[in-house]
Amino acid sequence: MVTQEASRRVTRYDQMKSAMERLKLIVEAAPTWEALARAATEVEEELLQELVEWESFVRNTEHLH
Repeated sequence: MVTQEASRRVTRYDQMKSAMERLKLIVEAAPTWEALARAATEVEEELLQELVEWESFVRNTEHLH
């Protein structure tokens, strides 16, 4: 299970890195406060999803420690 999760995490980190790079460009080019706020919300959602995944992983593997 740990090996499978590690493999999945590698893929997820690659996806997250790509998303953050894309969002960085959007944030830097935001022409209005509204556009900046939308991009910031996307960044927050991406990071929140990562937090939820980590908490789920920890909760489901506590018995292994």
